[in-house]
Amino acid sequence: MRVFIRNQPVLFVLDLPKRPTQSTDWSGWSEPMAYQEDPLPEDARQGLSLRYRFRLIAHGVQ
Repeated sequence: MRVFIRNQPVLFVLDLPKRPTQSTDWSGWSEPMAYQEDPLPEDARQGLSLRYRFRLIAHGVQ
C-alpha cells in the first residue's frame, strides 16, 4: 500500500492472503519501507506505522 506524506510516497507491505476465505483480525503494526529509490521522509522515520484488517462481505449485501 502506498501512503503519501506531503506528496512523498511511503510504501507499506501488507501480508494479505491471495484468496481469503474469511474476514481477518487486525494485523500487527507495520513499519514503512523505502519506496523504490526514494528515501523515507523524515515524518515516516519518526514512528509512522500502520495496521489493517479486511472484512469479506457477500456481493449485494451491505
